[in-house]
Amino acid sequence: MDTNVRKTLNNLYLSLDNKREGILSGLKSIQEEIHFKCGFYNGHYHKNDRSEYEKDYYPIPVVSIVGLCDIEIDFDNISITSKLKKNNIIDFEFIQFTQYRFEVYGVEDYLCDFGTEKSLNDMIKKIIESDESEFFITFYLPFNANVVDVLNLIKLLQTNSFFY
Repeated sequence: MDTNVRKTLNNLYLSLDNKREGILSGLKSIQEEIHFKCGFYNGHYHKNDRSEYEKDYYPIPVVSIVGLCDIEIDFDNISITSKLKKNNIIDFEFIQFTQYRFEVYGVEDYLCDFGTEKSLNDMIKKIIESDESEFFITFYLPFNANVVDVLNLIKLLQTNSFFY
């Protein structure tokens, strides 16, 4: 491998790995017992400039909290993905999560976006009409979010019937 390519990759991934280490340290400091595993995974998706999902082939660090969520650390943000059952998402109080940008999409058809850019009422209507029984919700934090912000969002997920 070209030395310059290796240096560039190492420089890019250093910040991702440092963020992963900080999140792991924060999880270990929580008093309650949380089981987690981590690795580097590719095949994740992001929305492009045309609001279409596009596959990314490069690996990013992912911390999985068993039974609750995946924390994906990408170059421009930290995303936390979890699930809600249909009856829970219909009654869900999104107001407590309004400080987060989020997307709702299908579990069976994960490229089916439920219109997060629309009003909550329109989104819920589309969810009710859907054949999906469970829904992924991905919350986004800026890359420079601190560990406390990540842990606070995880606590909100724990207390609101989220699972993975």
